[in-house]
Amino acid sequence: MQCELCLNSWNHPFGNPLHESECRVCLNKNAVDIKLFQRLLNKLQVKKKSRYHCLVLLKGSPEDFFVVKKLTDNNIYPLCVFVNSYLSSNVAWQNVHSLIHKFDLELHTFNPNPAIYKRLVKYSFRRFQDVLTPYKMLQYTYTYKLASELQVEFIISGENQVQTNIKKYTDQAVVTNTPWAVYEHDVHTSRNDFFGPSLDLSYKQVASYDPMPITNGLVQWYFLSDFLPWNQFEQDKGMVKYGARGQFQESTFDYFHRAGSSVFYEIHDILRFYKFHSIKVDDQLSREIRRGSIEKKDALVLSDYYKSKLFSARSINQNISDFFAWLELDKDSAQWYIKNRLDIKFNFVESSIGEHLHNNLLDHLYGSDISGVEHKKKDFCVYEKGI
Repeated sequence: MQCELCLNSWNHPFGNPLHESECRVCLNKNAVDIKLFQRLLNKLQVKKKSRYHCLVLLKGSPEDFFVVKKLTDNNIYPLCVFVNSYLSSNVAWQNVHSLIHKFDLELHTFNPNPAIYKRLVKYSFRRFQDVLTPYKMLQYTYTYKLASELQVEFIISGENQVQTNIKKYTDQAVVTNTPWAVYEHDVHTSRNDFFGPSLDLSYKQVASYDPMPITNGLVQWYFLSDFLPWNQFEQDKGMVKYGARGQFQESTFDYFHRAGSSVFYEIHDILRFYKFHSIKVDDQLSREIRRGSIEKKDALVLSDYYKSKLFSARSINQNISDFFAWLELDKDSAQWYIKNRLDIKFNFVESSIGEHLHNNLLDHLYGSDISGVEHKKKDFCVYEKGI
């Protein structure tokens, strides 16, 4: 079952967004009260023990620039934190270094043990058909522990996807990021189920990834999108003048959103479709329907157009082979996986109508010049030099 107005359906990755014939996002379009942002600033401005007002977790995308600019424009001095997923492209590293240089901020980078990390990625990929779960767990656990050690009371992120995509919480709720939210929306299982005996990890190794035991109530993690009117595309596009860069992707029109990843619009999207029969661009198309940039009938055509790009034989082979190579698995393993695990019958055919609608949407959103967007030059970067 699908929303009458947008592309949201009952089996969304973050939960069922539907309320009768419409989804909760389309039904509830109330603007965020700007007073909420001022209340957040008032909280952040009270530094008790730390030299920093808050920590800001970076993704390596243009969204980081918007978050940091909003804070620094209001005299909030953050410590930026980048947890290395080893899944970033050179564009993400370029964004991180450009942001630190532009806003003259400190950066704390954490590189996890690659052997343990890849082992967890393999496990998550094999058992849960997900390649980002270990990273999502690690970034929460590490950032929270760092905030506690530095006696920083607040962590700030950008978009709260659960709210912007399915409106899971009421407008009156002050949403915080918690271990429960990590397991509910990112891991999609329980702590005991994920850290089962087959992993054979030491207590210390589990503790570095498991968010559940660390919450002590002293640190609060907020999403900026819950405190401001949130216009993802226009915000990201506006950050190009400050040095932010987008990344060209075949399976979306939004080259800024989650830019800088080697897997987000590749194998991660493939696995999302395998489990939920939608890809990230469906959320973005729904967003643009609500903004009035496109009609639903055209969005449905575009959805199939972008899926035809993602599930072409060339794209499937390239994306799976690249990821398997990063896991240090051979080409034969990649081909076996494609043949025996990706058993969905893909009937998406690239159409001239879809190409036309794609070009029209690009013209509407970007104008004649798509500036600030570039092709990635390197995937799965361990480290890239900055300025």
